[in-house]
Amino acid sequence: MNSPISGTTLDTLYHSERYAETGTLAYQIPVPSAGLYQVKLHFAENYVSNSGERVFKVFVEGNLFQNNFDIISEVGTFAALIKTTT
Repeated sequence: MNSPISGTTLDTLYHSERYAETGTLAYQIPVPSAGLYQVKLHFAENYVSNSGERVFKVFVEGNLFQNNFDIISEVGTFAALIKTTT
């Protein structure tokens, strides 16, 4: 896929994807327990075309960070979206 991604100059970053037909996807990135960390999650919807087709929850450290998260309703398709939390 080589479609341009709006809102970024790093199109290639948003051309990769990870998905599951069913179940849960998870990332585990070990960091030292002491300290405060900023987490930046990068999203782009490059597959479905309509708002409401892909809606999901995002948890960070077991805490709900985004509920009913719908990328298309926020930025449309083929557009970069970054969500940040600490």
